[in-house]
Amino acid sequence: MGIRVLLIDDSPVDRELAARTLGGLAAPLGPVEVIAVGSWAQAQSHLAAGNLDLMLLDYHLPDLDGLAVLQELDRLPHPPVIMTTGQSDLGVAVETLRHGAYDYVSKDVDGGPALCLAVERVLERVRLERALAESRARLEAYASELEAKVEARTSMVRTQAAEIEALYLRSEEAARIKAEIVSNLSHELRTPLNIIMGYHELLEGELSPESAAHDMLNKVRGQVTRLHEVLQSLLTLAQLRSGTIGVTCSRFLCSALIEELRADAVLLNADKGLALEWQSPSDRAEVEHDREKIRAVAYHLLSNAIKFTHAGRVVVTLAPSASGSLVLTVADTGVGFPHEARGLIFEDFRQLDGSSTRSFEGLGLGLGIVNRYTSLLGGTIAIESVPGQGTTVRVEFPLPVVVGAPAPAAAPARRRPHVRRTQRKSTDLATDAVVAAAPGAAVRRNRQV
Repeated sequence: MGIRVLLIDDSPVDRELAARTLGGLAAPLGPVEVIAVGSWAQAQSHLAAGNLDLMLLDYHLPDLDGLAVLQELDRLPHPPVIMTTGQSDLGVAVETLRHGAYDYVSKDVDGGPALCLAVERVLERVRLERALAESRARLEAYASELEAKVEARTSMVRTQAAEIEALYLRSEEAARIKAEIVSNLSHELRTPLNIIMGYHELLEGELSPESAAHDMLNKVRGQVTRLHEVLQSLLTLAQLRSGTIGVTCSRFLCSALIEELRADAVLLNADKGLALEWQSPSDRAEVEHDREKIRAVAYHLLSNAIKFTHAGRVVVTLAPSASGSLVLTVADTGVGFPHEARGLIFEDFRQLDGSSTRSFEGLGLGLGIVNRYTSLLGGTIAIESVPGQGTTVRVEFPLPVVVGAPAPAAAPARRRPHVRRTQRKSTDLATDAVVAAAPGAAVRRNRQV
């Protein structure tokens, strides 16, 4: 590439000496080309042409002195300037540097070596400035490229975000429509079911308990009851998804709730003949919580356990714990649950065996409702299971507990500000089943909402 130097000096001898001195430099940027002129007028055409790396300017020119030339150069693009003079004058040196010269060299004080040093310093500066300019150009190019990539990526992300939002809104709308359809369908089917049950009761009273017709009526009642429970499960799920179900606390005895579950189990266990065990503390173990939802959780787990147990026993325990929670445990000796399916058991409509030839009936709502009710009540669920050996489900509900006191004289339990207290109401039973199992104490924790 080389270095181009414009030498302005009215002395031919000084021009020749300077040209030889510069020609002998080993410039890091390549060979040095010297363009020598004798006046400012001659130099202007070379300045206009550009492509100069250095200017050597004699202070005394025939048409203009050095300071005047520097003032002219302020209005023009120009290379670095080294001022040369035949007289060593500190005042002149200061003035030339103030007016923009890079360096000042006196010809009468060891001019050759001093000139070489000054030129080398300027050339090094030129080299660094060129490197800086190239780096800046590369950086600007990279920044421009990066900006284009960021803009493209941002545009893509915006597009994807808009698509995701649209999909989310569509899915929300689809879920709302589905819940509405399920709710409407359940309500529509409930009316004819109630009529069927009414006629069933009329016919049952007119038939002998030992007659074959009475036995057939019992089978009809069992199937209608099962259908009613499925509809109730669908309604419950729709209400839970819509967030319209709240928490209603009342005081109740654990033993009384166990007795109701024992009565429910008669129909559930009619065709199985399993050994059912019921464990509860003293008859006066009284707690305060949402009784109906806890009963629904227990009913689903009980139905689940009986459904997936071919032989053996089911043990149900309901008792307050010393840590201030109500603990419900349902253990069975059923088919168990594989480890790899642990993350699926709480999904709505989930059946581990989804084939048309599956061994167990149901829509797969049981554990989904259990999980949602437990979450609503601020509880936790822990499941242990071994395939072929059975399953144990433990549910804990946090609550204030009053133990061992007669119900009328019991100390008032702490009220929760976001719930209301009511008298006991008949439970809305819902039944369906998913295998209530997962290996190795898989715990699902839920916070109260």
